[in-house]
Amino acid sequence: MANACRLPAFGLSVFLALQPLAWSQQPQSIRILVVAGQDAINNVEKRVVSEPVVEVQDGSGTPVAGAEVVFRTPSTGPTATFYGATRTTAVTTDDKGQARAPGMTPNTDVGVFEIAVTATHGSAQAEALITQTNALPPVEKKKRRLGWRLWTAIGAGVVIAIIAAARR
Repeated sequence: MANACRLPAFGLSVFLALQPLAWSQQPQSIRILVVAGQDAINNVEKRVVSEPVVEVQDGSGTPVAGAEVVFRTPSTGPTATFYGATRTTAVTTDDKGQARAPGMTPNTDVGVFEIAVTATHGSAQAEALITQTNALPPVEKKKRRLGWRLWTAIGAGVVIAIIAAARR
């Protein structure tokens, strides 16, 4: 009777292969979608930036709430800090799967830099880069007005012309 309960070796492997793997969870994949801040130009004179915003999505494109997102700026050259003190900030995605890097301020170095973004949810992790530029604002042309120097020069020219005419 003991032999009647046995499965052949190949039968057991087929049986196990067809069973769901309830005891081990496959790691879910996630991805980062840049929502705002890509190719933004930051005004270093006024210290105004375009805050980066990302959305973390799962493999099917559904937003992932509760994912940890870390934003990192370069340590040298054109860069920015968070709240004027650190080059790294960590935030959690909201119910829309979005995370923003608040309190970002550019330094005074002009040029292009990249913000490294890492998102983690469970055992899944994703990375992205956001490119921004620190720049001076364009110089505005001043409207030309006839100032006192111009009127002085015209007056001096008139006086010289009158003296020259009187000597003739």
